[in-house]
Amino acid sequence: MSHSDNTNLSQWNLEAVPKSAQCKLEFPLGETEVYTCTEVPDSSMYLVQKAKFMVTKNLSLDKVVSDLDMAADLIYLAYNATAGFAVTASVSKRQFDLASLCDKSYIAMNAFQQNCTNVLSLITEAFSQILDLHENQALRVFQSCAEYASQMSSDCDSLATSFGSLKDDIVSDVRTVEEQISKEEELIASLTDTIDSVDANLAQQKQIRNQLKTTIGHLQQAIEDETARQETESNREFAAAIVKVAANAISAGLGGFSEGISDTSNERGNSKKDGANTGIPDPKNTVSQHEKSKTTTSSTNTPTKTENPQIAEAKKDVDAKQNIVIQQKTVVNMASQRVKADQEVVNSMTNDAEKRFAQETLDDDEKRLKAEQDRLKQVQGELSKAEDKLKSLQASEEHTTGDTTGDKDSGKGQDALPNSTLTDVRIALIGQKRQDEALEQEAIEKIGVLNGQLAVAHEQESLAHSAVIALQIAIWAMVRIFNALQSAKMFWDSMSKYCEGLGSNQIGRIVAADMKIPETVRTTVYHSVTFLRPAIWCVVQWKALENVCSEYKLAAEGVSSKVNMNISNTLSTGEAMAALPRLQADMQGKLDEQAKAAAKYDTELSILQHRLEQGVRLPVSASA
Repeated sequence: MSHSDNTNLSQWNLEAVPKSAQCKLEFPLGETEVYTCTEVPDSSMYLVQKAKFMVTKNLSLDKVVSDLDMAADLIYLAYNATAGFAVTASVSKRQFDLASLCDKSYIAMNAFQQNCTNVLSLITEAFSQILDLHENQALRVFQSCAEYASQMSSDCDSLATSFGSLKDDIVSDVRTVEEQISKEEELIASLTDTIDSVDANLAQQKQIRNQLKTTIGHLQQAIEDETARQETESNREFAAAIVKVAANAISAGLGGFSEGISDTSNERGNSKKDGANTGIPDPKNTVSQHEKSKTTTSSTNTPTKTENPQIAEAKKDVDAKQNIVIQQKTVVNMASQRVKADQEVVNSMTNDAEKRFAQETLDDDEKRLKAEQDRLKQVQGELSKAEDKLKSLQASEEHTTGDTTGDKDSGKGQDALPNSTLTDVRIALIGQKRQDEALEQEAIEKIGVLNGQLAVAHEQESLAHSAVIALQIAIWAMVRIFNALQSAKMFWDSMSKYCEGLGSNQIGRIVAADMKIPETVRTTVYHSVTFLRPAIWCVVQWKALENVCSEYKLAAEGVSSKVNMNISNTLSTGEAMAALPRLQADMQGKLDEQAKAAAKYDTELSILQHRLEQGVRLPVSASA
């Protein structure tokens, strides 16, 4: 009786060995391999390797295993890259989920491997019973093995679904990280505007200070000139007084002589009075040249009405302080948003160590917020003072203008300011210099404050840039985690299909059909290549599955240990940011090595697949 051969073993040179339950596989170079359905084949044999490719649907088991191992490192990198952000809690959960899946994979593969070992023992014994024409017991064994395979297929489906769910969670985390990057970029843009504004105010304050320094220098020179001029005037008055005293003394000594001259003059011209036209000046009616000079000078230097520069400067100061208040409110708002985000991170944490590190970040940002709020109160107070000063100057200007007008009206007809004007000018210059020095000191303080704001803004901008880079690294890692999990899901899907095929119990249906043949004929049928091919292939498939389970089990155990070790080595936010460049460099090196290995494997895989298709015996190294 002929049977359909779904394994395509007929295309190979697999021939039955006469008077035995063995088949001989011949290779083009003359080498041979002997198979039998009553013994388990060696793992390196040709048909076992062929079946192993079918288990993974031509996926490289080495690649699947290395991807899973790489996922453990990548998810640790992603966790550290997102440290300090709300998404950290989600990424931390992904670590636990991956460790849990690896544990489940290990348990499943360990059970599968034991099942395969038991099945191989059972089916080789069952084929021995079939050759002895005890088919009923063999059929029960085949049915039990099919049930094992169906259950394994169901378990594989469950693991494939779990890896798929974890893959979808990673995609969700990527979206969250992308949103956080957008927020950080908005913060950077806002900080850039703040820095530009502070730079402009800083330049303005420096310009004001430079102008005040120049004005103070001019005022100092004017004070020195006025002091020298007043000293000169004092010396002249002193000399004039000396001359007057001497003249009075001479006049007293020549009194009699003067009287005689007066009597003679009276007799000669009684019409001349009070010394008129005599050429002798009358001291009572004479104004000294010094007093005339003072009068002329005072009249010439009488100030004219101009715009008060102090009021103009005060207006500029008010405008500048209003800008600083607006900018500081923006800084406070940003700091408040950061504190709110930190609080969300702390609330979402379940791990004590992670929560402690997140709380440290929250405490630091709350301190920064308090400092910025205090700074806002300070600049608002400075603005209030500046506005009060402006109002005071404006009120004083109005009062001074009224007084000056009254003085002008009451002083019409007078020649000049009083003699005290010279001293008053010097006092006014000194007062103006002191005011300008106070304004310069105020500008210096503003410059210090603005420099502090500028440093804070640059620090926050640097942190935001670092955050963007770290989050981009997280996305880079998550994309590769997605690929690794996709590979794992495909592997478990393939395992499920493979076990489903074993669960179809094709060999049981063949035996059940052959049992209808008379016993004298069945013995010949069971020793023919037509029966031995599917029987041998059944044993080979279970052996290949046993090998795959053994290899994947060890890998899953190693990945689970690595993930748990990474979880126990959780870093603080600061430590994570510091370690991030090294972690990424190490990860990139591993990925580069994996890429080279994958390229080499692709070449070898093509050669191996070609040999398998052509029925060429595999090299021992390739089989291993």
